[in-house]
Amino acid sequence: MTKSRYKRQIIMEKEVNIKNLRIGITGSTGVVGSRLVEMLLSYNADITCLVRRDSNIGYDKEKVHLVYGDLNDLHALRSFISSIDVCIHLAAQVNLTKKERYHLINVQGTENICKAIVELNPGCRLVNCSSIAAYRMTGLIKAQYTNYAKSKRKADEVVEYYQKHHGLKAALVIPGMIYGPGKNKFIPTVLNYLQGKNVYFVSGGEKNAPLTYLDDLCDLFIRVAINKDTDGDRYFAFSCTDTGIHDFIRMIAERASVNMPAIRKFPKSILMFRAVVSEYVFNLFNVSRAPKYTKRMVDILSINYTLSEDQKSNSLGWAPKTDVKTGLKNCFDWYELSGCGNRIEKLF
Repeated sequence: MTKSRYKRQIIMEKEVNIKNLRIGITGSTGVVGSRLVEMLLSYNADITCLVRRDSNIGYDKEKVHLVYGDLNDLHALRSFISSIDVCIHLAAQVNLTKKERYHLINVQGTENICKAIVELNPGCRLVNCSSIAAYRMTGLIKAQYTNYAKSKRKADEVVEYYQKHHGLKAALVIPGMIYGPGKNKFIPTVLNYLQGKNVYFVSGGEKNAPLTYLDDLCDLFIRVAINKDTDGDRYFAFSCTDTGIHDFIRMIAERASVNMPAIRKFPKSILMFRAVVSEYVFNLFNVSRAPKYTKRMVDILSINYTLSEDQKSNSLGWAPKTDVKTGLKNCFDWYELSGCGNRIEKLF
């Protein structure tokens, strides 16, 4: 399989009507954003991207309009919003950082987007990228939830507030655990994890892993963006399957020809308690290295989500097209074609 054949294989099959629609994207230099721009360009879409000047832009800059700034640069944000018909808001702080940083980018940044639309371009629609992490905060013990999850839930509440009180036209897209070709770190991270000394599974990860394949997610973003009837709706970018996160990790190991070590499985309640205490102590004494157990790691290794009947259905009739085996094959084909195979091996 050549690289060009691979690209043709993963482009969406059905034609999409994007004529005369000016699409704005935040977070266009990330894994999802870069692929979304690539797919939109295949439809000759009119794209404007809000980017930082020091961003590493992987797509053809000559084919998009660039506005330099970030979510808290109000001057740049006003210029960005005033020139588009729909804003696909992907920009977010995902990597581990202080809670103040999560709030600044994920919450305050989202509110800045909403304010700019309402004040400058009320006809502009918002497609906001949420996270499954925000929808798994159902227990009473708040200490177990990561600052990332809390910030994404708060960001959704900001969007809902502007919908209810200021007439904002918005829809939410909720990805699960995103994997796919490109610079997505999920699979390399799993391979590194399997080569570590502290390898374990956590109860809860046996089935119903909310896995979202990258191209399916971008397909959903495009279809929500071009359809005005999606305003006010939520779209979950995954389906219910029997595949668990433990199964997915085993499939990655098999595809990469990695011998799985003997892995013990621990109750989530015990490991989450250890993680909460460990993170508290490490933060109290400002320890730079990560503790043995973290809330994020315990959460990922136990992740599961069962969609309700209402969440399964949506106004677009959308459903993911890519099964896990095909998705993983596409990922490893991309690694091989892009010359990343040896580098992945060297990671562990």
